[in-house]
Amino acid sequence: MKRVRHLALCFALIAGLSACSNSGSSSSSSSSAAASPQASTTVPPQASTTNTTPMTTPSDPDDADGGFITGMSQSEAYPDVSGTYVPLTSRLGGHDGYDRLVVEYSAGDGDLQWYAQWVDEPISDGKGDRLEMDGNAFLQVSVSGVTYPEEADPPWLNPAAVADTTVIQAADVAYPFEGSHVIYIGTDRERPYRITRLSDPDRIVIDVARD
Repeated sequence: MKRVRHLALCFALIAGLSACSNSGSSSSSSSSAAASPQASTTVPPQASTTNTTPMTTPSDPDDADGGFITGMSQSEAYPDVSGTYVPLTSRLGGHDGYDRLVVEYSAGDGDLQWYAQWVDEPISDGKGDRLEMDGNAFLQVSVSGVTYPEEADPPWLNPAAVADTTVIQAADVAYPFEGSHVIYIGTDRERPYRITRLSDPDRIVIDVARD
């Protein structure tokens, strides 16, 4: 009887040792799994693309030569003698590549229109006398859409001489006569020119090329 109890005790001890061994193996596997870091996925940065092609602007044929011309020219609606603009003042200035005469007007109805050509002599509008002014060639610009000022003795319109002009030798700006007035610019010879109508304030801008 004692032998049977002894055998039973031995079997119990063996079973207990086996259970402990299995439990330790499972715990070790779990610990190993927890200790293994998860593999990280790194997305490589996208290569930045830079457009190295230089940007180009289509050339404007109207501006290819700066808008300068040599012959006769006029605005689209010249002459329009119904306007009520009054010439107020004028000024000369030198710029890079050209000299400029600006004639400024009061605000009015209608619009300022112009006609331009090179002439041999500057002739006053109305009387027909030759104007005394320097120059070998004269750019004549007739501006329509203007009227005579209401004041009895309006100020002189000719611009003051400035030192930084090189091709404009003289300028004469007359008051209106029968809906238009005449501007003369004296130069050494016929040169390319351009005329621009600007606003705020209303102006006629005349540029004469230096070269």
